[in-house]
Amino acid sequence: MKRPFATGILSSGAGLGLFVLAPLTRALLDNFGLDNTLRFLAGIVFVGGIPVLAYDPNVEEDVQRDSTSQLQEEDSHVDKKAKIVDCSVWTVPTFTVFAVAYMMDSLGASVTRIHLVKYSEEQGNSPDSSSRLLMFYGLTSCFARLLAGRVCDLTWINHRLVFKLVAVLVVYLSFLSPWRKAMFPLFYAASFSGLGNGIVVTTSNLIFLTCVDVERRASAFGLANCLSSFALASAPPFAGFLADQLESYASAFYWPAVYCSFVLSFHLYSSVLKRTETMKVIRR
Repeated sequence: MKRPFATGILSSGAGLGLFVLAPLTRALLDNFGLDNTLRFLAGIVFVGGIPVLAYDPNVEEDVQRDSTSQLQEEDSHVDKKAKIVDCSVWTVPTFTVFAVAYMMDSLGASVTRIHLVKYSEEQGNSPDSSSRLLMFYGLTSCFARLLAGRVCDLTWINHRLVFKLVAVLVVYLSFLSPWRKAMFPLFYAASFSGLGNGIVVTTSNLIFLTCVDVERRASAFGLANCLSSFALASAPPFAGFLADQLESYASAFYWPAVYCSFVLSFHLYSSVLKRTETMKVIRR
């Protein structure tokens, strides 16, 4: 089953969209102003939501089952009440650890993605050149999601280990971002930040879909992304507030990097937790 590669293909659309929309948004702002640009982007969101109406979540499994197992599954579905959101996923330690870690990682990555263009303009670079940073970010993120999905298809690749190693790269780049002022180093920072974001997104999706049973996969995926949305909504405004108050982007980039360093603690905890669970299975 090529689930990792399929996950990478599905998630790569976000990076490709950023690559396309970055120059398009700049052109719309220059020619039509902010109001009409927002109307155009809202129309894209509306049109993109139309295909969702035709989406069928009832996917048939390829695994063949005998009649006894099918009857048992039907009885279990009769006994269980339908749940819109199954919050019992929070009782799974692996899911909880990686959901919080993904939220912290999103906090740092969102600050770099949102404020990198403005920071580049304040360093004297032109708006057009600065907007191209998002193009490189989106393109490398798209490539990284495809690559991570293909690599994770290999049976000897540990998804969790890949997530941990790339999260370290994201924290490292967050610390170095304020020191880059010329365009070439900024393109370098944007490209590697996109690579880190793409790999983290693909591996985290795989972790959320495999750390719980089939019935709770949808809830695990939704709740983890819901938690990360709080970081995406709060971190960039707070970073901008710090930059305005302190008249420097150094603090705006440093504080999420320090905060994201706590991700490493969660990663270490998850490793210890995994070894403990393995030892319990062996003893049994």
